[in-house]
Amino acid sequence: MHRTSTCSLAVALAFLFVAPMAAQQFGGPLAVSGDQLLVGEAGNQTLSGIVYVFEGSDGAWSEIDQIRVTDVDRAPDGFGRSISADGTTLLAGAPIEGAAYLFERGASGVWGEPTRLTGPADSEFGAAVALTDRFVIVSAPAEASGAVYVYDRSSPQSPRRLGAPADAEGTFGSSLATDGVHLIVGAARPRAAAGTVHTYTLDGLEPLGRLSTDDLPDRTAYGSALAVSDGVAYVGASGFDARVGAVFVFELGDEGWTAAPPLRPIVAARNTQFGASIAFG
Repeated sequence: MHRTSTCSLAVALAFLFVAPMAAQQFGGPLAVSGDQLLVGEAGNQTLSGIVYVFEGSDGAWSEIDQIRVTDVDRAPDGFGRSISADGTTLLAGAPIEGAAYLFERGASGVWGEPTRLTGPADSEFGAAVALTDRFVIVSAPAEASGAVYVYDRSSPQSPRRLGAPADAEGTFGSSLATDGVHLIVGAARPRAAAGTVHTYTLDGLEPLGRLSTDDLPDRTAYGSALAVSDGVAYVGASGFDARVGAVFVFELGDEGWTAAPPLRPIVAARNTQFGASIAFG
């Protein structure tokens, strides 16, 4: 059952369409909220971003709404460059503006007015986001060596700040993932070089170690995509093996993380970039 629903969604995504004159960076980040599919379009250097809302019916997807920060024309904000959904809540980053927006979906299916969160100036706050039923997580990779802010949804006025560890070899906070118990933070490096990936408990932000694999060559983009579920972490490396790509798997046990066999594409063709995006359905 799980395999069938996942394949159906993948096929449906190929048919999502927005007007080509309006679409700028459409289809990068994706999230699911109930029966709605949310697709980010961060715009470009001249347009404000949009999150498109689609619903599926009888095997077809149709656009039913567009989520914007405001109906008023304004400077580029990067809104929709990162999105995460949990139930009827949507978190969308706007890193050019240095903000993240929290939306709630009402019983009618309509998304309400957002709550705005902001970070330090010029920090790219909102570059990566993650969401649980209790926490809002937002990265600020351009703040010093990078930082991650964790907000308790019951008291968002006082976020906890997680700074880059000493062994981070890239821009800490370039990617995020959580399963509600563990927090995984990527530290990407320029030109798709292999970065580092760091793990923590979500509740106390206690370090759980670094996810490492031996002898990664340059340009693997290791850590640019992350996912975690039930103590199993998945690290995308879309540039691995001449851009064929791979997903490296780690399992958390009593003595820390241990590597499991990586996931590889069934057809290992150059430039497949397997692992550029990872998600659970």
